[in-house]
Amino acid sequence: MTIRIPALKVRQWLPTWDQVEWDAARLRGEPPHSFLVLSMKARDLKQLSAIYRRQSDSGIRRADDLGIQRRHDKKRSEKIREFVQYGYPYCDLTEFQKASGDHESLRKPGWLPTGIVINILGKNDERLGQRVAEDDLVRIESKSGTDQFASLVFPENFNSSDWQPMQAAPIEVVDGQHRLWAFEEEDFAPDFEMPVIAFCGLDISWQAYLFWSINISPVKINASLAFDMYPLLRAEDWLDKMEGHRVYREARAQELVESIWVHPKSPWRNRIDMLAEPNNPYVRQSAWIKSLISAFIKPLDMHTKRGGLFGSIRNQKHEVLPWTRMQQAAFLIFFGSALLAAMRRSNSPWIDALRRTTTQDLVEPDREPGMFNKQSLLNTDQGIRALWLVLNDICAARVIEWGFFDWRPSDEVGSYSDAALSQELEEIGKLSLAGKLEVIAESLSSFDWRTSSADGLTEDERLRRKVFRGSGGYVELKKLVLDHVFRTASDADVASAAKSAIS
Repeated sequence: MTIRIPALKVRQWLPTWDQVEWDAARLRGEPPHSFLVLSMKARDLKQLSAIYRRQSDSGIRRADDLGIQRRHDKKRSEKIREFVQYGYPYCDLTEFQKASGDHESLRKPGWLPTGIVINILGKNDERLGQRVAEDDLVRIESKSGTDQFASLVFPENFNSSDWQPMQAAPIEVVDGQHRLWAFEEEDFAPDFEMPVIAFCGLDISWQAYLFWSINISPVKINASLAFDMYPLLRAEDWLDKMEGHRVYREARAQELVESIWVHPKSPWRNRIDMLAEPNNPYVRQSAWIKSLISAFIKPLDMHTKRGGLFGSIRNQKHEVLPWTRMQQAAFLIFFGSALLAAMRRSNSPWIDALRRTTTQDLVEPDREPGMFNKQSLLNTDQGIRALWLVLNDICAARVIEWGFFDWRPSDEVGSYSDAALSQELEEIGKLSLAGKLEVIAESLSSFDWRTSSADGLTEDERLRRKVFRGSGGYVELKKLVLDHVFRTASDADVASAAKSAIS
């Protein structure tokens, strides 16, 4: 039996909207001039939008469209489920308090009157190379004799117990996914209905805009977290022209620096000057933030292979590398650890010279002078910036070939935790990408990173290093390091990527 749900058409359009620049090539085609308001069972909506437990249980990621499905914060959904069951304030009681029976008067209905915003895909809409199978399409039928009422028609083969799409899911959730995840347990409120606002054929860029206007513009959730939950937002040029986008880049860089500074497996744990303290021997947080923004948090053009890995991506189907903060931090820490390990194995003359002529800090007997001595460029603003620029530029030249998009984010997002970052460090270590990073690190360990003030340099060596001072020094040092990787990398593909980054 085909399921039909009655719906009300809502017409919202103004003549001034005709002046909007519609551009299907940029995923901003002109949308329909109306949307639908209806009621659907949470269970059915989960099935039709591919939000259900069996995918993650089987080890297959959820629909990971880079701009559509938001990342899942499990604690948030659990909180919603508690509220639905018990209302407020009973939902906030501890299990002991609930079991005591002394607070039964605090039970209330847990209404969810706010609409779930969805988009219904048409037969020509494509997501990550897939379209909705003909038999899986959700159709809209207008009521005869009226232009105000319609019916939402489920696929003929749909049943809410075991149905799943053959290819792309016919519905994608723009806003309200966490409310749906609250109903992930099959025996929990199977007939609970949700108000739904349904758009049809809404391009992904407009979905990002709609999500922003609902959640971020009124300052309802943390903007930085939103860029992990809805990665497409990083690619929106209308945001790039706003003050908020610049603030996002700075905030994300600061979060990454803090993660690198605090995580127990990071080589830079407690080795960043976070408070600009007098006599602190390490690079200041502000220099780290500027270096990460300069290297990673900027648009990446897939035609030229120039730009930042953590920014938007242009000129290809993918809109953005969907790495979360935990993955971005894990990428930096993994590479830093590989570099430190290579330094400790190295017998390069420049490292041996630092080991012989400098005194180790007694507070940190394991400190490797190649990375952390005051006479190493890797412990200066210039060196840190060059390090990250070189790593970014080499990897940007091979972002597809080295499988950067194969490393999927975890299904859940949230605030920082050592455990979550440790899990991502374990995951990146399993990728073929890890081998490339280790090759780059090995090559960089043999580059002479000594500063112009280092002991034992000839006058000519000292003069050549003085050019690294000032803003122009970043570019000169980066070129030298890239050329060194090109000449010394043990992997021909890494060498070739370094050469591409130079030219």
